[in-house]
Amino acid sequence: MTVGVPSPSGARYKYTVDFQSEIVVAMAKDPRFALDYADVLMPTYFERDVHIVLARMILDHVNRHRVNPTTAGLLEHVHDYCTRKKIHDTLRDDLMREVEFIRQHDLNGLGQVQDSVVNFGRTQALRRAWLDAAPILEDEDVDNYDSLRSLLDQALSVGAAAENPGMEFGAMLPKLGAMAAENALYNPQAKVTTGFPTLDSCLGGGMAPSELLVMLAPTKTGKSVLLVNLAAAALSAQTRVIFYTFELSEFDVLMRTAARLTGNTMDEIQQDSPEFKAQAHHVASFKPYMKVFYFPPGRMSPDNLRAHLSRVCDEDGIQPGAIIIDYPDKMKKVANRYGEEDSYSAMGKIYEELIGIGHDFHAPVLGASQANRSADKSKPIEMESSADSYKKMMDADVVVSISRTKKEKERNVLRLFVAGARRGEDSIVIPCATDYKRMHVQEITMDQYEGFMV
Repeated sequence: MTVGVPSPSGARYKYTVDFQSEIVVAMAKDPRFALDYADVLMPTYFERDVHIVLARMILDHVNRHRVNPTTAGLLEHVHDYCTRKKIHDTLRDDLMREVEFIRQHDLNGLGQVQDSVVNFGRTQALRRAWLDAAPILEDEDVDNYDSLRSLLDQALSVGAAAENPGMEFGAMLPKLGAMAAENALYNPQAKVTTGFPTLDSCLGGGMAPSELLVMLAPTKTGKSVLLVNLAAAALSAQTRVIFYTFELSEFDVLMRTAARLTGNTMDEIQQDSPEFKAQAHHVASFKPYMKVFYFPPGRMSPDNLRAHLSRVCDEDGIQPGAIIIDYPDKMKKVANRYGEEDSYSAMGKIYEELIGIGHDFHAPVLGASQANRSADKSKPIEMESSADSYKKMMDADVVVSISRTKKEKERNVLRLFVAGARRGEDSIVIPCATDYKRMHVQEITMDQYEGFMV
């Protein structure tokens, strides 16, 4: 027997068997219904065997022939099914009665069914998810939060296709200019500055809400310092920052950011010099908000981070303007309940989830990633040099690599390279001067760079 989602006990259930029968009628008789609502019409969402079987027959027919089955055609499907499956008399009689009900029933209630069918599918999917979650919760050997979240996310996504009307080019074309000015992905006023004028120019004003920027570099090339500079630029623009670190301590990040914003050396800060106190009071007068959190490597998954971020925002009553992660490669790899994913897929999944977090919180996500040790530091580092998983770079909206040879390190310069920009200009080299005592990386002209290298 086919098993559908069981009826809830207790309170009256909104989506009754009669309503589910109306859905089957719409599937059988309306020329668009089964196609438009395909992702919410899973046969197993129905409760009665007769509806499950008929829904499967109708969907199979529509998918093969792109038209609804006739009553005669549906009766033939029922006869073939009963013969092939050796169905007992009761179900066969129920199927025949339901086909007759479909034949006699009109579509006067179609509008009401269309208004409710997405919520019906989502509700049934959630109920099934809770049933599937029970054995996961009982398994004490499984770190199950990611698995549970995945089940619920899949259920909540049911109906997304049916609810998305899309955008028609011809109708939207005359309005695009005005709409672009209001769209956060294209409106410079909605973007977060990076502190590097050429990079901001490449990106149409800075990082847009929900975009993912990845700084790519070999080890010990200054990824963490660049992230501090990005945080300082955001704070200077009075953007709220939440900073997650899986490498440096929270206090390290605070010290480095203080050095960058006050212009004092780390030694001057430690000595609590008068110069530092004066600059610190000046910076504090602008009320910069940056909260820093340290977690050991491998402890924080994207779902853990999302939940933690939600709690921080609720407790502090803030909307983050930028989320910085140092760095995503050290997050807990996402595994399913059936075992670990391979490193390539698992690492790529982390970056996919970070994009989702950016969308959820309407803020750019900025992180750093490891490049292969074999990357040629004398040349701009391309995305193909990403360590572990190239999928990380494929998913990112912006990829900026850091190159620094031994000679450049001695001369206190480095090169940024815009390796990829989904909505902007790429293949641009940005020469920079470095002052690591003050944690300052500053864009310079190519002439200035060549002067340093003489």
